[in-house]
Amino acid sequence: MLQLFDFGRLRRLPKKKESDFIKRNNKLAKAGLAIALIAMAALSFTAMAQENTADFWIKKGNELNENDSFERAAQAFNNALQIDPGNASIWIAKGDATRLLGKYNESQQSYEKALEILNKTIEMNPQDAYSWQAIGVANSNLGMQKEATIAYEKAIEIHNKSIEEDPKNATAWFIKAENYANLQKPEEAIQAYEKVIELNYTPKIIDAWMTKAIMLQQMERYNESLEAFNRTIEIIPAENTRKLAQVWHMKGDIFRDQSQKEEALSAYYKSVELNSQDIMTWRLIAFFESNLGRHEKAIQAYDRILQMEPENVLALTGKSKAQRELGKGDEAGTTYQKILEITNKAIAMNPQDFKAWGRKGSALLELARYNESLEAFGKALDLDPQEFNNWIGKGDALRGLSRNEEAIQAYDRALKLIPDISSAWKGKGLALQALGRSSEADAALAKAKEMEY
Repeated sequence: MLQLFDFGRLRRLPKKKESDFIKRNNKLAKAGLAIALIAMAALSFTAMAQENTADFWIKKGNELNENDSFERAAQAFNNALQIDPGNASIWIAKGDATRLLGKYNESQQSYEKALEILNKTIEMNPQDAYSWQAIGVANSNLGMQKEATIAYEKAIEIHNKSIEEDPKNATAWFIKAENYANLQKPEEAIQAYEKVIELNYTPKIIDAWMTKAIMLQQMERYNESLEAFNRTIEIIPAENTRKLAQVWHMKGDIFRDQSQKEEALSAYYKSVELNSQDIMTWRLIAFFESNLGRHEKAIQAYDRILQMEPENVLALTGKSKAQRELGKGDEAGTTYQKILEITNKAIAMNPQDFKAWGRKGSALLELARYNESLEAFGKALDLDPQEFNNWIGKGDALRGLSRNEEAIQAYDRALKLIPDISSAWKGKGLALQALGRSSEADAALAKAKEMEY
């Protein structure tokens, strides 16, 4: 039977009123990966794992992924593959990390390699439910949803047979729940997780409570979700600070989804108190502090990120905007110049890096270098026309050049991809306003206001 390690991530569906920041920085959803819980058969890691083992590098890669250190995570998974090249789950993990880096060709090759291994496994053992689940994951991440669905359903079918033979088979109930989550069937998944909890399946009871809470959140049953997260916190050992930090972060997300900013911040601060290396949580803290007009605190949060990753472009971008809000234009300009240096270096290393081109466009936009910004956004969109944020950037650059009709077309492209982006509606409203189309402008700006936190 194929052994797969626990990814432990839920690829969340976007909420109706998420801010543009959340949409840009929800790294899993934005990357277009499978909207699924990829928690497959667990591979146990020992505290004494040595640096020359695949286990060590898998664990290291997962930790780096959690901290948004995708380049280093990909390298860790490469190290694991040098030791265990036939492990499909490592290929999937590498595929995730490289896709989050914008390296889509390399990512696709990793998923395809995983499928090649998994298909051979299935040929030898068609009843290997874990391999069927992994096939679903790889296919989903390759955009092959029909094939993914067939694989997930096959995994459920096999586990149902196990449950018929032994209704107290908690492992089968848990993996069945995971596959229902992969199929985006939250009600069925919750029922299966509740069975895991009823059976008091110790190895996975924390994950069952936590994932139940996440799925309740997806269904906007927030009070029930908070109760489930609170129960999760109660049963996580105090020494497992990383897991506790993750749950506090998720509690913050619930408050975020309900526009309860102070409550969200309180939960996020609790999370970084437990795990001060969590870059994504620091980024959310910075965003909400800035959103509440507390720009000095936002800069402090961005600086925490930059202490860990001095060339983190997202943190530098946020910091520069906070500096500008505080009237520190010269400091903001210096920060944007730093961003340009970093993105130019990234582009020189990989001219196909659409994220680097988009970030270059954003920096040039803030420096009012609109023609250069337009060129950079154009290059980014040539490489990936599905990146909504670059369509917004292109619209902003066109609006800066007073090419408002073209700007509206760019904003409409962004809104076609994601209809509830406040900055796209705002940009469109301002472009319409500049064209004297007042009633349309008012409607667009009202829509932008509705979408904001």
